[in-house]
Amino acid sequence: MTTRNPMRRQGNDMDLPAGKTCADCVHCQRCCSIFGHIPADETCDWSPSRFQAVTVAPGNPLCASPLTEREAQELEGQLSDLARFLGAPGDWGYGTKLGRFTQEVHRLLLDIRRGMRVADDG
Repeated sequence: MTTRNPMRRQGNDMDLPAGKTCADCVHCQRCCSIFGHIPADETCDWSPSRFQAVTVAPGNPLCASPLTEREAQELEGQLSDLARFLGAPGDWGYGTKLGRFTQEVHRLLLDIRRGMRVADDG
């Protein structure tokens, strides 16, 4: 399995909305398995972008209380290792439990990283 840097916004109609990545899109699993995207990509293969935000049930936060800085760093490290092992959702098979789990691990990792940035900016 190889890894690559995320594709960043290019300033065209293929860019995802500001602050969003493939992991935030309902099509992430398909695009990662078929087109070689990774959840951290910020551009779409479609022109214009076909981004559709994943909706999270109301009242479904990351956790019951805010993570401490230490917890966030530890969790980010552990999930990063797991995400590297898992690779892309399509590596396990489109529509499989491991494929969906892989997508969720990548989403959680991005949520934690976003939260760490907010805390750092705070």
